[in-house]
Amino acid sequence: MKERLSKYVLETKSFDEQYGLLYNSKNNYFIRYLLSDFKDVNSLLDVPQIQKLLEEKEFLYCENEFHDIQRRIKKIIKSEETLMLILKVTKDCNFRCIYCYEQFSDKNMSVDVQDNIISFIKNKINMGTIKHLIISWFGGEPLMNMSLIEQIVAYLESLPTIPGVKYGYAMTTNGMLLDRYMSFLAEKEVMLLLSLDGDEYAQGYRVDHRGANSFQRVFHNMKLLQSTYPEYFAEHVSFNSVIHDKNNDVEVLKFIIEHFNKRPRLAELNNFGISEAKKEEFRKMFRSAQTTEFSCADSDFLYASSDVMDLLRLIDRLTDNVYYQYNSLLKKNASIIFPTGTCLPFQKKIFLTVNGDILPCERIDQKYILGHVTSEKVDLDLDAIAKQYSAYYNKTKHLCKACYMKPFCKQCLFYMENLSSSPRCPGFKNRKEALDYLGYYLNMLQQQPEIYARISKELMVQI
Repeated sequence: MKERLSKYVLETKSFDEQYGLLYNSKNNYFIRYLLSDFKDVNSLLDVPQIQKLLEEKEFLYCENEFHDIQRRIKKIIKSEETLMLILKVTKDCNFRCIYCYEQFSDKNMSVDVQDNIISFIKNKINMGTIKHLIISWFGGEPLMNMSLIEQIVAYLESLPTIPGVKYGYAMTTNGMLLDRYMSFLAEKEVMLLLSLDGDEYAQGYRVDHRGANSFQRVFHNMKLLQSTYPEYFAEHVSFNSVIHDKNNDVEVLKFIIEHFNKRPRLAELNNFGISEAKKEEFRKMFRSAQTTEFSCADSDFLYASSDVMDLLRLIDRLTDNVYYQYNSLLKKNASIIFPTGTCLPFQKKIFLTVNGDILPCERIDQKYILGHVTSEKVDLDLDAIAKQYSAYYNKTKHLCKACYMKPFCKQCLFYMENLSSSPRCPGFKNRKEALDYLGYYLNMLQQQPEIYARISKELMVQI
């Protein structure tokens, strides 16, 4: 029987039409081949070595393919092998960043909440289903409650070794206290996300409690960490930078690459949760993270560029037979999928506040509480959560129906204004606005076709 490609494999050509491209939507593998060597897919299948590769990577059709996907979905749904707990260990912070939306206090997690969380971790481990437990510390500034962090790590290390079970740690920090605790962080191989907006001028909004620029102290501590623990720094440390009117994407990227050999994540200012009195101030500080001032394709900054990452998402969304999740393949009508970028609760993580409240994410307003951690269990009413999400969707679906960006939507529900009454979506675009958006990226490809060439070369498997 003549072999043929799986129905979940997309055939297309490269931008310059020199290459044939195969994309496997089941596992995200790409195959690239020269059209001058192989005129079509059938000629690929005539080469035994290539046919073997295609078979190994699941590019070839099999009769039980759909049932295999169903089996994978069930396995994913039932799996509790990985648990990520994000703990807001303190509401206190030694910074008073001008663009920060947090309401700070000197409140740390109480002893009761600490004990409850440790009991929750213990119960989950004793269930025997967890293979990878990740504890991520958040704040405020988490290093201001180092005693709790040390307590949790000590508890996990005191447990008898369980075959196949791994522990991991992560933290987001402003870096002000790195010099005190970097030995501990390096020893425990904590995945560290450092916040730095660039040079001293760019760091001007990140001030301490006296209103002084934090740059000198923070930069010194980050360089000290880099020189003292170079291997740890190279493998476990990353950067996050907020873009505003005191910096820009190009300057930030160049600065952090030059001094730390790292490409930071770039984030725009977000006024969600900010009082009306401060919104005008935030508007004046805002600057887009879109890269417009250099040629992405000729730069080392290609995949740090928000423009390029948005372009990658657009390519995915505009290409038929590309799916982000296996269960999307089971949908008979893709239009029934709600076009929001909102994460499903507990799909990726659990966020616990200093009070033990459970939220879907550390990035949203704490009025959206889903449950509470007790010493015995995670207190959740799943039916109530489902009803609440459905209520939000019902209030926003009319916006989605009228929005021309719904095929490309990445808007989180919880970042909409007036979600509980009359929602306003910041990502909403009418026909003209959507065409302008798409035109921007089409123009970018026309002006710099080498961007696509680099993407196809560097992100695809070649044969």
